[in-house]
Amino acid sequence: MLSCPRCLWPVPPDAARCPSCGCDLPAAARDVPDAALDQVVEVPPRSPLARPDRVTPVRPPDGPWWTAPAADDDPSLIPGLAESPPQPAGPSEQQRRHWWHVGAAAVAALVVLAVIAIVAVIRIGHRGTAHAVPAISVAFTTTSVASPSGATSPSTSGSRATRAADPQRAAAQASTIDGYLTTSRQERPDVGAAISAIRGCTHITSAVAALQNAADVRSRIVTALASADVSALPNGAVAAIADLGRAMRASADADRHYATWGLTVAGCHRHAPHNAEFAAALQSGTAADAFKQRFADEWNPIAAMYGLAKQSVNTI
Repeated sequence: MLSCPRCLWPVPPDAARCPSCGCDLPAAARDVPDAALDQVVEVPPRSPLARPDRVTPVRPPDGPWWTAPAADDDPSLIPGLAESPPQPAGPSEQQRRHWWHVGAAAVAALVVLAVIAIVAVIRIGHRGTAHAVPAISVAFTTTSVASPSGATSPSTSGSRATRAADPQRAAAQASTIDGYLTTSRQERPDVGAAISAIRGCTHITSAVAALQNAADVRSRIVTALASADVSALPNGAVAAIADLGRAMRASADADRHYATWGLTVAGCHRHAPHNAEFAAALQSGTAADAFKQRFADEWNPIAAMYGLAKQSVNTI
């Protein structure tokens, strides 16, 4: 096999044109001197499609027969020119578009989550400060706004009237509680005299009636305290009223146990014996004293604000 005198591509001996560069082999052979023809060597046949990784071109012999390819030659016939140059490694346009969409979706999801979090915080804050809104509105409405003529706006005067009425309402509520205490205190002498009469086995019938009456009075106080309005009083009034109700209930229980004790010892002489009813009365009285002390500790600071009497275990 011979080689093309133009591009040195192996060609068959009977080929008319070079399959690589399209050179007219008979015409080129006529132009090649004999000395040059002697230098054309046969090369082992190889597949035109084979592409060695590295081709070392053979420098053609000097001579007028070697010319550069013509400008009008078909470049597709030159090996390697028909193919596009190798592209640099990197993501394709489709891959870049895919990752762009993924990034946009992630950003949108973050925005949605941020909006949900903000709405949740606003709702929680609104619930937590729902009771503080009226106080804030009152603080704004109490600001005096004078008209050019010096008159005060109706809303301002109304808010002032509300503020002035709150201390009056609180004083009225405190006086109501103090009235219950006075009623209970009025029963103490009769209760003490009845217990002493039963202990000495004298006037037991009237003593039992006095104890039952005291128990009924204190039960009515318990019912009244359950619906008492102390919303205008300072903090601590609710707990104080609850302890006062427990004290009144325990005192009523003690009065009834003492009355039952009197009935069981009726007909005794000089000294009434103690029994289970007497022991239950003492137990209820001890519980009543504990609740009375707690009430006094909670109520006395409030009573001092409104000029009411100070309370103790022995005055309730």
